[in-house]
Amino acid sequence: MTEERHECFDHGHWYQDWDGAIYIVPDDRYGLAETYGPDGEMLDAINKAYRECWPTPSWQVDPEVIAEKLDLETVPEYLRRFDPEIGYYHA
Repeated sequence: MTEERHECFDHGHWYQDWDGAIYIVPDDRYGLAETYGPDGEMLDAINKAYRECWPTPSWQVDPEVIAEKLDLETVPEYLRRFDPEIGYYHA
């Protein structure tokens, strides 16, 4: 995970699964990073969905299309948070 706030995550595409886990695809205009979220099948599926959109940059991919494809919800900007004490993003 992370210990400090990164703009690439602040401006990335945020998703939440039905168990409440958060996944963030970083916006590469603000730096490079791996997709944020718990390791597992969903993280792999998100990465695969974005790779299938290549050569479109991640920040130009429609997050609603990805969310519908993977049965996720997008997280609106006003619900996005970073807790500096524990070093985790949450919604």
